[in-house]
Amino acid sequence: MVRRASWCACILLVGATETLGRSVLEALAERGHNVVEAWRKGPDVAVDIIAPGAIQAMYERVGTVDALASCAGDVPWLPFGELGRPDLLQGIGGGSGA
Repeated sequence: MVRRASWCACILLVGATETLGRSVLEALAERGHNVVEAWRKGPDVAVDIIAPGAIQAMYERVGTVDALASCAGDVPWLPFGELGRPDLLQGIGGGSGA
């Protein structure tokens, strides 16, 4: 199990390495939250979000959390209403969504 303080919220942050993930990590840490970082080569938890069973294994390793924030993947910069399933799937794993 990942060690964490009992006095603050424990937030699992998936995709903590790039611009958005680092900003979210800093904002949560500044507010006193205990952030468990999960990414492909994560210091706390390594997870490949497109590998079968990897997300379940991540939760089993981390245990109970108060919240999850996901900043994983590259999604096209389009208005939200124009994003489709193929765009989202491409962002998290390079799939076509077909």
